[in-house]
Amino acid sequence: MALYLSPGLYYQEKDLSGYVQAVSTATMGMVAGATRGPMNTPTRVSDQGSLERTFGLPVSSDYGLYGAQQFLRKGNRLLLSRVGDGTESKASVNVPDSLTATVMTFYSLNEGSWWNDVDVTIANTAVVGTYNVVIEAPIDNLGTLGEVERFENVVLTPSTAERFIETVINDGITGESRASEYVTVDVINGALTPVAATYDLTGGLDGITGLTASDIIGAVVGQTKTGLQAFSNVETVPVNLLTAPGWSDANVINEILSICSSRKNTYGLVDPPFGLDVPGVIDWHNGEGYAHQPFNNSFAGLYWPWVKVYDNVRGTEIWTPPSGTVGAQFAYNDEIADPWYAAAGLNRGYLDIALGLEMSPELADRDDMYSGGNAVNPLVEIEGEGIYVWGQKTLQRRTTALDRANVRRMLIYLEQAVAGLVRYRLFEPGDDILMAAITVDIEGICQNIKSRRALYDYRVVCDRTTTTDVDLDNNTIKGRVLLKPTKTAEIIALDFVLVSTGASFTEIVL
Repeated sequence: MALYLSPGLYYQEKDLSGYVQAVSTATMGMVAGATRGPMNTPTRVSDQGSLERTFGLPVSSDYGLYGAQQFLRKGNRLLLSRVGDGTESKASVNVPDSLTATVMTFYSLNEGSWWNDVDVTIANTAVVGTYNVVIEAPIDNLGTLGEVERFENVVLTPSTAERFIETVINDGITGESRASEYVTVDVINGALTPVAATYDLTGGLDGITGLTASDIIGAVVGQTKTGLQAFSNVETVPVNLLTAPGWSDANVINEILSICSSRKNTYGLVDPPFGLDVPGVIDWHNGEGYAHQPFNNSFAGLYWPWVKVYDNVRGTEIWTPPSGTVGAQFAYNDEIADPWYAAAGLNRGYLDIALGLEMSPELADRDDMYSGGNAVNPLVEIEGEGIYVWGQKTLQRRTTALDRANVRRMLIYLEQAVAGLVRYRLFEPGDDILMAAITVDIEGICQNIKSRRALYDYRVVCDRTTTTDVDLDNNTIKGRVLLKPTKTAEIIALDFVLVSTGASFTEIVL
């Protein structure tokens, strides 16, 4: 407290207006193969246009971009990390002089076959030793080439010149031009005179056809994280949904479960293999007849069967794994309601982008999928209504509140909201005043989500009953948040009772 020594008016400010920050609940993390785009870098895309511009069109040998397309029909927050099998390479072209000696080499901005359609034109200008460079690239899905960039009056020597070609194209000049979004250039011998002509980039490879489970799982190599490992850091990669569309390898699925459990704020969407029937998908997720254990984790859910959608790029119908389509439904659910509402049923489970299902499980099938310790969420086709998500179980086999996705996602939301507010209490004096402040913080959050139908009731305890003198001596405050989560009404049972004409309804005992 300040010490005032002489008469006067003194004032200070205290900011007690802290409130709960908005918590993102439907940001999807996804791994996929692609024909262009940065490798092993979670990259934000918000719509199908930006997806195509960044990563190109889907390819038939990998379902990742198909899953991304489906998610972006209703979601607008996707972090996609491109993976490769190690054979991916950049496209390039050498620009020669009249004697075929290499003057400079152009490289595509990143790896992939899409870049093989990019052209670089070198044109002389009126000033000897000065050139214009024009980049042409596909401007539509038909591969039509158009001018996308132009760099004028560049020079090849000296390297210290303001308009040195590497500086202009690779780095950009402040206030004049940005660096190229298509190519980089490496001058080999700037004293030579390049042949003015159009040059085609070649040699770009996607690294998709040989993708294995190990590539999808990824690894940590120095500062680079590949595959799913790109999403392992909860502090730097802000996702709360995670999937690898079309990958039903048990090792991939277990890695998704492991990352989601470790992050504690992310829900995984798991894809089954294509072509299974009801007994087959039940056996597969239980590991019966397969070389893996039953999938058992509250941080993920399994949906079946695969979904037929229309590929508007190729003008054909294709089968796609359910994760992208169901992920879109999670995003829609959170937009119109909250994450503790079930993304299922007639109100929030309508798969309007689905054209068909491998099969629509009947009631007896759904009973098997949803009971006896099984945890397969069915997609169903209802006559006259359409195709819907018809379940919301997590993969947890133990019968607790966390065997339902709405409760798990409510807890994820609550823990994030509490962490976002209570972290400002760190490094404050550890006493009863701090414990009371923490209690008020958490009660405010719980009351808010209770009013939004997330909880039946709650109680927050953070005082000397939860924090001992030993805890205080160890710089620790402990609290306890007791929750009664709201359960979804997945079964509504009604009795229709016929009574005689003269009976009194108030006297009938049921």
